[in-house]
Order: sequence, then C-alpha cells, then structure tokens
Amino acid sequence: MSFAALGMGNVSEIVLLHNDLHPSYGTAVRNDRQYIVFADSGFWNMPGMVHEITHCYLDYACDTTAGRFLFSESFAELVATYVFCNKDTSAISEILTNHYNVLSEEERNKSIFDVRSNTFSHNSWVIYYKAPYILFCFAQRIGFEQFMGLLSGYVVRLEKQHLSANIQDFEQYLKFHGVSNEDWT
Repeated sequence: MSFAALGMGNVSEIVLLHNDLHPSYGTAVRNDRQYIVFADSGFWNMPGMVHEITHCYLDYACDTTAGRFLFSESFAELVATYVFCNKDTSAISEILTNHYNVLSEEERNKSIFDVRSNTFSHNSWVIYYKAPYILFCFAQRIGFEQFMGLLSGYVVRLEKQHLSANIQDFEQYLKFHGVSNEDWT
C-alpha cells in the first residue's frame, strides 16, 4: 500500500537514517520538500516506522490550540496502522483495541483536547492509543474508506490553501461532506 495512493501530500523524497541512540524512537523532519526520518532499528518492521513516514504525507500546520496532538500525532498513528495493516480493518481493529485496552481509567477519561505536551507520560498514551482508537471507531461508523477519503481531501485542502488544521474546521469539513451530527458525536 503506498501513501501516494491515499492522495495525501506531495512528497518528492524521503531519506531514512538509522539511529540507535534512543530505543524505540523515531522522528520525521522536513527541509523544503525533502523529508528525513530518523529511527532506531526497532522501528524497521513496526507501525512506528510507518508512523514517522506518515508525517511526511500528513504535512500540515496545526493550530497550537487544544487538539493539536490529535492532528499532529493521532491521525498519523491511525493512518500508519491503516497502511501497516494493508487496509485490513479487522487487523486495524485488533491493534487499536489492544492499545485501548491497556489504558488506565485515568487515561481513558482524559481528553485529547486537554493534552498540552507530548511527553513520555500519561499524555503519550492518550495521543497514541486512545485518540487513534476513538478516530477508528468514528471511521467505522461512517465507513472506513469514506473516512480515509475525507481525511485525504482535508489534508489536500489544508496544503492547497495553506491552512492550519483545527478541530472546528475539520468538523465543518466533515459535515459539509455529508457526515451527520449523530455520527460526529
């Protein structure tokens, strides 16, 4: 499954660099239209590597308001799982449900909109486990392929119009394209 098939982003080159300085660590950085992904060897055959590459395709500015980690990280995690599982929604469901099931009650009750920093504390569980699971449940309600198409269209719109992602704009975009209030809530 290629990212280009998702219709997201306009990436001309991705450079992958091996980095074993920090276990289970990866990052994607951008210089003009060239992307560099740093990752330790533990990432090579995992969704984590796909997550970092996904950042190259979901390259849009995010408002610094509540919900920025939803757009900067949680969407990347969901799309990475989608690509890693080759669009197999039962495999995606299994991974994301397993992630959700390890969350504490405190983590399950914390809103992604209350997260102000991305540290290796409880926030990371909300960003990388809870929010992608909730997004997946929403995607299942409206149809996963429809959701991916809407997400792709939203990313292209942000890129073309040089907009920053934010939850109010995303909600309006989804509703404009036929998502009901009932499905959204």
